Amino acid sequence: MSKYPNTFLEGEGDRTYSYWRRVHDAFFKQEYQSEHQRFDPHTAQMVLERFHVVYPVH
Repeated sequence: MSKYPNTFLEGEGDRTYSYWRRVHDAFFKQEYQSEHQRFDPHTAQMVLERFHVVYPVH
């Protein structure tokens, strides 16, 4: 696992940081533009959370 475990745990793409960064930067850039803002990946702050199922749905 890389030093960025969330990139692997999300299970998206090839699970690498470079893939995660590329698609998330594109997503946030589009979201910010829709609000007439400029996304700066160097100053943006994110909260990454991990959850586990307590009561599974049957």
